[in-house]
Amino acid sequence: MKKIITVSALILMTGCASTGSVKNVNEDGGGQKPCVKNFTHEGNMVLGSTFKTNALIENVSKKSAFEKVSKYVAMDGWHITYSDKDLGIISGSQTVSFGEGKSAPLNILINAKGPDSEISISFSTSMGVYSPSESVMNNFCKMVNSVAN
Repeated sequence: MKKIITVSALILMTGCASTGSVKNVNEDGGGQKPCVKNFTHEGNMVLGSTFKTNALIENVSKKSAFEKVSKYVAMDGWHITYSDKDLGIISGSQTVSFGEGKSAPLNILINAKGPDSEISISFSTSMGVYSPSESVMNNFCKMVNSVAN
C-alpha cells in the first residue's frame, strides 16, 4: 500500500511539473481580437509561467503607441523599471501578494509597421505564483485597447 501511495504521489508531482508546449488559450481564434487570438500561456504554478500576446494597431504611430501604453501601464499600478522610446521598450513589475519580496515582470515591445504599430507583451510569474490566464489575457487586451483608442 505504501508503494502505491508513493508511486501515485510521484506521478502527480511529475504531471504538475510538466510544462508541456505553449498553449494558445483560444485555439479557434475565429473573429476574435488579436490580443485574444494571439494569447499564449506556457508553464504552470510549480515551475512558473510566461504569458504572451501581440497585436497590430492600425493607423497608430510607434511614438503614439509608446506614449499611450506607457501612461496606461503606469496608471494600472505597474512600476516602470525601464523604458526606451526609440527602441519601443517598456519594462515594469508588480510586487506579488504574499510573495516575500517577489515581483512579476512585464515587458512590452512596440515596433513600427509602416503607418501601424505592432505591440508585443509578455508577463512572467515565478515558481509558486499563480495568475489566472483569463485575467492576464484581459489585462493584455486593456493595454492593447489603450493604444487603439
